[in-house]
Amino acid sequence: MNSNLYIVYNVVKRTTIDENPHNIKDIIELYKLLLKSDAIVNIEQHWTPNGLESELRVIFWSEAEYDEWAAENRVKYDDLILSFHNAHSAADVEFNRYTSNDEYVSKFPYTYYPPKNQIICWTLLPLHLDWFVKHIIPIGNMIDYKGNGIWDKSPDLTGSRFLKERTSSIVRRPHDLSTHKGKIPTWLLMYTFDHAMQTAMYDQPYIYRRFMQLTRDAETLAETFIEDCDHAAVLIGHESLDNEFIVHTHRVTEENRLTLTIAVRVTFNGTGLTYKFWDPIPDDDPNLLGYYSSPALLKRSYTDQRQPHEFKITARSSILVFSGSHVPHSVTFDNDLYLFYVWDNVNFKPGMLEKIKQNSQYTFFQDQEQVKRLYFYNL
Repeated sequence: MNSNLYIVYNVVKRTTIDENPHNIKDIIELYKLLLKSDAIVNIEQHWTPNGLESELRVIFWSEAEYDEWAAENRVKYDDLILSFHNAHSAADVEFNRYTSNDEYVSKFPYTYYPPKNQIICWTLLPLHLDWFVKHIIPIGNMIDYKGNGIWDKSPDLTGSRFLKERTSSIVRRPHDLSTHKGKIPTWLLMYTFDHAMQTAMYDQPYIYRRFMQLTRDAETLAETFIEDCDHAAVLIGHESLDNEFIVHTHRVTEENRLTLTIAVRVTFNGTGLTYKFWDPIPDDDPNLLGYYSSPALLKRSYTDQRQPHEFKITARSSILVFSGSHVPHSVTFDNDLYLFYVWDNVNFKPGMLEKIKQNSQYTFFQDQEQVKRLYFYNL
């Protein structure tokens, strides 16, 4: 547990599992107060195996941020706490409230939450993770369009991906897909991420607000590094899509350029995601252009004969720069949700690639030309 966090523990003990002292309206009002605030890291609900004791843990970034939040919501907050006490007393259920300043020792395990940063200051609640997995991820399923209104799920590509709308000065350069006709899978159609998130606007306004802001913030950060790109996308990683995102390459165009990815982790249920990168494909490989549209060919002809470089990412967000068209790559998922904001074939602003290189915690392929090297660091 991060020692700087400030936690409010709401502990309930009952004699039978049939007792339900909760006023659902009060609970909804409390969540509405909490979820509007950037002071909140997460809200955790824990139960003993017999269901007789529960602990609702509200985690703030610091005691100072809790004090500020409480002052802003003092009247409503105090009314809700009083209502909870009265409801539990009437039901003969023991209710106690503790904070990090008390000597209360929780019997439930703690989760480590990395520090917030300029991209993300919150953690997605389990309830909202479940909704996102069920309702947003399927919109981005990679579906093969056969024409004549016929759709067919691709047997080789699994995942969830969206186009990334432009919300900054980053130019999307026009490019001629017909240059490599048949080598770029134009039959895999995509929605924009913004369009997909509109489905959450009314039923899940918290999810809509959080992810729309996250997506704008990601592009704002990317804007500090790059001037333009060929293509921008949002990819989603979660074990519901399969254990692993199939090894692949992407976006082979006339000029070799690097790909910029901002990876964002929004839950902390597992141990972290594992990146895998294989040695860059030589320019003279006769199958280079065909690997984008045929991951099976890539595995059979190239990666099955080689061992990948791999490492975990555990931070809230990170920067990755590498050649998406020459470096085969894959991801092993767990029960955490990741979003990958990807800008393909970028031109960096003056000095910004050097800044990335200086900050890099993992640097691969130093023996290769600059456009095929890999740089990674946590934000």
